Amino acid sequence: MATAIVEEMFESLSTTSPSVCRALVLHLSPQLAAAISTPVTEDTVHLPAEAMQLANSLLRGRGGDIESEYVATVTASVLDALHRTDDMDAIQVRLDLR
Repeated sequence: MATAIVEEMFESLSTTSPSVCRALVLHLSPQLAAAISTPVTEDTVHLPAEAMQLANSLLRGRGGDIESEYVATVTASVLDALHRTDDMDAIQVRLDLR
């Protein structure tokens, strides 16, 4: 439930203005990339998928360019997660790129 609230907040903030969105992306991209890259254990099995969902919320509803910092950090982590996971269903459900 907390992730859904934070997701809505990220989505709302990222559509307010380009400068707010850029500041949000610059601050959050490294943390989201780290969470996506977290090694999966029994305690952290949900973390990469939830981080992908939050990263996706920064893209939804935006009309404009994606920051190079976002691409360099978050996209690289998502691609690495796709490469090292066998459970594509979890990723497909969470990564709803529109």
